[in-house]
Amino acid sequence: MEPTTTTETGTGTPPTPPPPPHTEDHGGQLMDIFCQDQIRIPPSLPNILKQFTKAAIRTQPRDLDVWGAAYFRAMAEGLAPPVKETLEYPLMESKDGLTVGLLRVLDRQVRKKKEQII
Repeated sequence: MEPTTTTETGTGTPPTPPPPPHTEDHGGQLMDIFCQDQIRIPPSLPNILKQFTKAAIRTQPRDLDVWGAAYFRAMAEGLAPPVKETLEYPLMESKDGLTVGLLRVLDRQVRKKKEQII
């Protein structure tokens, strides 16, 4: 019989280690990932992340999660992303939070959407 030790959980058995991360292979089955050689990174991913980072720095969104979702949704749908053309510094905004850069972003998005409808 193995000796038991008291753990942080207060029980006499050691905590169960977390399961290894999984990914789906092409057959739809789960396979364990044990080393970075098994993770396939698309060649375009570094450039996509670089463009996203630059856009986030220029735009300075108040909520990065919401803005990031809108950015990638627009990119996936072929729409103009919600990105300012330049960094506005110092940030001059109205009491409603609108800036010249944000108004330009909205105008660009509406124009692109209108062009797709016509």
